[in-house]
Amino acid sequence: MSFPALPRPLSRPLVLLSLCTSLLALPLAAGANNKSRAPEPATIELSAEARGQAENDLGQAQLYFEASDADAAKLAAQVNRVIPEALETAGKVSSVTATTAGTTTHPIRSKDGNKIESWRMRSSISLESRDIPALSSLIGQLQQSLMLSGVSMRPAAETRSQAADLAAVDAIR
Repeated sequence: MSFPALPRPLSRPLVLLSLCTSLLALPLAAGANNKSRAPEPATIELSAEARGQAENDLGQAQLYFEASDADAAKLAAQVNRVIPEALETAGKVSSVTATTAGTTTHPIRSKDGNKIESWRMRSSISLESRDIPALSSLIGQLQQSLMLSGVSMRPAAETRSQAADLAAVDAIR
């Protein structure tokens, strides 16, 4: 296929427009030669990628209380006293969100497995905050009665969204 000669002087946008128009016409011309198939529409795919980093500004911690007792009711009363006290202590720190994270109870059986000798109960709470010093201090207070099972750091939702927006701008650029 030959293209017609372009008049001089030619501006750059006009060259782009002429080139794009010619490229879009190619599939239509190819479809005109083969009447048995419908012409396929012209498609242009663009792809861009950019990466960025997001600060780990959200702290999360999991703490638990675990106890065993032969009397399941006495055990439940003990757990139901410790966990609300921990939540009350956490509630005094306004920058930290505290929630219960579950409770499990299971029997401890005799060596032959036929008799329940006692019960074990575990109840957990989760803490979350962007105020890392306050979260750290609260964890220290709660470790008077609870065990720490894990601490993690990750970007907060707003931080992640801002980093994604900046990466999108970079990709478009």
